[in-house]
Amino acid sequence: MQRFQQKNNIVSSGSISTTGYGVVGQKTRAKIAARCMPDLTSSGIQFLTTALSSAVLNTPYQTQIAVKTIFPFPEIRWEITKGSLPSGLTWRQGSLAPGGGACIAFPCYNTDTLITGTPTQAGAYPFTFTVIASNGGNSRAPEYSASQDFTITVLTANTYYIRVV
Repeated sequence: MQRFQQKNNIVSSGSISTTGYGVVGQKTRAKIAARCMPDLTSSGIQFLTTALSSAVLNTPYQTQIAVKTIFPFPEIRWEITKGSLPSGLTWRQGSLAPGGGACIAFPCYNTDTLITGTPTQAGAYPFTFTVIASNGGNSRAPEYSASQDFTITVLTANTYYIRVV
């Protein structure tokens, strides 16, 4: 890690406690993300799911939202930071698991959340999911996050067809 930090003009001397030399901190993480996977945010987190399917009123619904990270963060939290799910739907967080592909010498990791239930009111429900990644209780290590806006539209069960003669 120290060689990577030197080569990329992040830090070239010191210690873990004084300059972060040899530790994957905010600047190092951003540089790795930029060089390895330019489609990731500087946090090293990318939403793979960017849109959700519509639901039908009073009909069971299930969908998954997937995220890729470039680091095996010890702690990953999902939060709805704006809006809400349609009534009748809930979500649960999945776990962090090794994912496909690699970033130079850094493997990718995937995490997801599952939305399930039976919607009880029609309408459009916009919300924002935020994924927060941290280094597990290390007060010197910053948290990283990425957010994505979604909308679940709950349609009524009645579908009408118009016949054109």
